[in-house]
Amino acid sequence: MQQKSDKRTGTETTLPSLAAQRTSSPERSVIGDSLSDIMVGSFSENEDRADDADSFMVEFNSLYEDSQVFGPPIDEKIAGLFNKAIDKGMPEDQLKELSAKYLVPENCRRL
Repeated sequence: MQQKSDKRTGTETTLPSLAAQRTSSPERSVIGDSLSDIMVGSFSENEDRADDADSFMVEFNSLYEDSQVFGPPIDEKIAGLFNKAIDKGMPEDQLKELSAKYLVPENCRRL
């Protein structure tokens, strides 16, 4: 038998020696059964966690699904310019110049 001390709790546990673990004894059967129960339980818990994670991902993804209805497409060159402008933004100096040239309408202050 081997003594093992748990540093967290300060308790000591007696473990069977390796030779005792290798023999065919009722103790080995109990240990094997206990390990099997632990393994089955941990697999079950892991499956539950995986199911929870899958459910979360499906629900989270649904929040960002594109449910907006779109009109017919416009000219590809114009669409490309708008998409590029939105993706890259506009340099600050050009934004100031265009903002001064084309004022925001009074009734569209959020633009």
